[in-house]
Amino acid sequence: MSNYKRLIPCILIEDGKAVSWFNDKTILSEDVVSLAKEYNDQGADELLIMDLSESDEDHEMTLDLLRKINRVVHIPVVAGGNVKRLEDVKKILYSGAKRAIINFSRSDSEKMIMESAQRFGKEKIAVSINDFDTLFKNRDTVHEYCSEIVFMHRVDWNSVMSVTDTPCVVLTD
Repeated sequence: MSNYKRLIPCILIEDGKAVSWFNDKTILSEDVVSLAKEYNDQGADELLIMDLSESDEDHEMTLDLLRKINRVVHIPVVAGGNVKRLEDVKKILYSGAKRAIINFSRSDSEKMIMESAQRFGKEKIAVSINDFDTLFKNRDTVHEYCSEIVFMHRVDWNSVMSVTDTPCVVLTD
């Protein structure tokens, strides 16, 4: 496994605006598309977009922003959040995202990960995981059906590298 590190900014979107963190809704930018373009222009390797919306209407607004972002950046975009059904994965991918992130902590996640990988290809599916134990217990599913792991918290890299060679991203505040 390579120890290559990439610079991957994360934009968390709520109500069409970029906010500071999952539990800190301080507005960082009201123009999400310009923020994404700025990250692109400053040398980011990839862009991670997390949709924090709760309603279908807000989710559609975020998908529209995702389409606009993909028109102005020239780096891969990986997006997730509010993915409840296979249709959401399709909409994220059709917006131009390189991969859709499926939250492994949802009760139906394993089934959705498998169906998504079978329909769109393993290379189009990433999975978000909250802890090492979840990865350890589900490493076969992750290996077979996902091409990237997004850890939602810091993890012990030695432990992670001992159970998977799937590329990993760690979100940090």
